[in-house]
Amino acid sequence: MNTLVHSHHAEQRMGQRGIRPSDLDLVLRHGSIIDGDTHAIYFLRSKDAQRAIERLNNQIRYLKRDIQMLERMRGVKVVVADGTVVTCYRSNQRDQKRIFRRARSNHKRVQR
Repeated sequence: MNTLVHSHHAEQRMGQRGIRPSDLDLVLRHGSIIDGDTHAIYFLRSKDAQRAIERLNNQIRYLKRDIQMLERMRGVKVVVADGTVVTCYRSNQRDQKRIFRRARSNHKRVQR
């Protein structure tokens, strides 16, 4: 995200203070902005950090749910024709091999 140019002074201070470029990105992304006359100050307040942590925790919950759903849906086959779901079912190992073999022999590309 950070497309800002770092001055020599900023690079030196970052090195001295143990602040990495990825740390700056975090502050720029989640911090509050204070507008000055000629510059802007990004400040990561405690409440900014807490708000970002809560957002990330919510994203983690959704990702965990998606992982559980993917685990549950392994092997499910959905047949679609002309924009309509025709049927869906849990295919067995033999069916899966047959589908991919047929696609390869007909020179159809398997996507993803």
